[in-house]
Amino acid sequence: VSLQLNNQLGYTALKWKVRLSYYNFVHHWTEPVRPELDNILEVENGAFANGDPIFAGYAIFIYHQKKFALGFHLKELQESFENYLKVTEQRHDVETHHFLEGYYYAIRCLRGLESNTALMGESFNAPKRLEESIASSSFTVVADTFIAYMSTLFMFGHITNAFEQYQQALKYMDFIQQRYEFAEFNFYSLLICAAAHEQKIPAEINARKQMNKHLKKLSVWKEL
Repeated sequence: VSLQLNNQLGYTALKWKVRLSYYNFVHHWTEPVRPELDNILEVENGAFANGDPIFAGYAIFIYHQKKFALGFHLKELQESFENYLKVTEQRHDVETHHFLEGYYYAIRCLRGLESNTALMGESFNAPKRLEESIASSSFTVVADTFIAYMSTLFMFGHITNAFEQYQQALKYMDFIQQRYEFAEFNFYSLLICAAAHEQKIPAEINARKQMNKHLKKLSVWKEL
């Protein structure tokens, strides 16, 4: 409805904000995502051309995070990440640049281009990046970096480390802004807690109880 009203009124100042809100919060509940995914980049181009670099940055991250979550071919996705890392650097868009970096190095690990998967790559060094982001109070960046990091640790079998990072990540998940991130976090948290429970990894929290919490959240997300 908002898209139709905006088209009828021709109010271009809000056009890109309305479209981004639709593609971020509504579209994937009502329509197949893949055919219209590139429309998110139209939002990025339009927002930046109309003097709204913040929404342009949101569009860049949402587009790439969705493609990562949907399992697009990693080689082409890595190239797209590299192109937009250059774009955000040129625009001095520090926050979007940080958002992209975590997933970019997760892709490099998955493609075998980084040997130290426990750090998500020597050149990235996820624990150090997290420490820096926490110190600067960039908590949305912290949340996204934790999701990329702990899921990468899990996929490479670093279960104890993944469980430790998961417990730290819990403090920052209220800063998640995207539905795909919500699902991704709870999905990998469930897998990590299940593996930790199976391996009897000692911890202050009960891994089995945490499994049930994440399963309930995924069930709610599925029914929305």
